[in-house]
Amino acid sequence: SRVLHSNGELIISVPAFRWLWGPHDEHNNHTDRYTMNRLSNTVSRAGFTLMEHRYTNFFPLPMYFLIQRVLKTGVPGSTRGKNNWLLERVKNVLISIETRTAFPLGITLLARCSEN
Repeated sequence: SRVLHSNGELIISVPAFRWLWGPHDEHNNHTDRYTMNRLSNTVSRAGFTLMEHRYTNFFPLPMYFLIQRVLKTGVPGSTRGKNNWLLERVKNVLISIETRTAFPLGITLLARCSEN
């Protein structure tokens, strides 16, 4: 809060759901995964109010679960620039759907918070 401007907002992106914990989290030095309720309690204890929140990365969730929990291997690194045009178009359509729809699950939890 000390670095926020007056009436500034805090944007948080955290990994969602402990049951998704896997090698990817360890590789990225994650220390935990959150649900909306848990994140709300955490930001409240830090002196913030959760104003808006949503899960993202809903569509890749089944593949992520398979890779992390079933195969117990790391999630492959970014393929930016290596995807073909069809995969890029599909990805963009899915992102467009996600920005207009609130899904009950996702790999990531995004939150917008304000100071109390």
